[in-house]
Amino acid sequence: MSHDKFRFERLAVGEPLAGATREAQLRNQTLMLLEWGNSGYTLYVALPNMTEQEAQVIKHNKVKVRLLGEADCLLPVWQFVGSQLFGETPFDPTLYLPYYPDCKEAIPRTNLVTIIGVDSATMIIEAEQVGRDAIMATQQVLVEDLKEASEDGKLTREEAARAMRKAMEYFQNHITPGALQVLQAAYGPIEQWLEEYLEAQLAKAKGSPCIEVESIVNPL
Repeated sequence: MSHDKFRFERLAVGEPLAGATREAQLRNQTLMLLEWGNSGYTLYVALPNMTEQEAQVIKHNKVKVRLLGEADCLLPVWQFVGSQLFGETPFDPTLYLPYYPDCKEAIPRTNLVTIIGVDSATMIIEAEQVGRDAIMATQQVLVEDLKEASEDGKLTREEAARAMRKAMEYFQNHITPGALQVLQAAYGPIEQWLEEYLEAQLAKAKGSPCIEVESIVNPL
């Protein structure tokens, strides 16, 4: 495990990936590495001589994850949808206790994943996908509330406003200051952006009791 993450880092496409420990783990390897810190999870996808097609998959494709194992020894299995890119990342939350005494409570609440694609032959960052899960989880809260509110075929202004408030409260209660900093660095004032986006989804939902989840879960 690398301890380079216990500070806010600037990771940019085209620049070398910092950290001697990470380089020792990833150099010339084909593997995935999962780290956690005060800015959320970071999933490193290392491929030697990464192609442009592989970089585009890492940057744009949705990601599914299946969690195996017990609380103190987890095995997330990752799959980039629509591709042959997948892998597993053994993860021991207890390793973070010396640095984050409350990590056992904080780690399960984390819903921000930054994905970094690294050419392991050069250790240059070739792709980045920032913060999808935090936005998607917030949207899912909105979607479920809208579904429940519109079961009678109608969606009142009060019901829509209540669903909107609940979704924004969910986001505020499930995002750490570090994770918020990551999203703001990538997208600007994220809460304003999210509110405007959710308002757009409310506008689409009005008059339609049937809301298609897939149409709104991937805005980025």
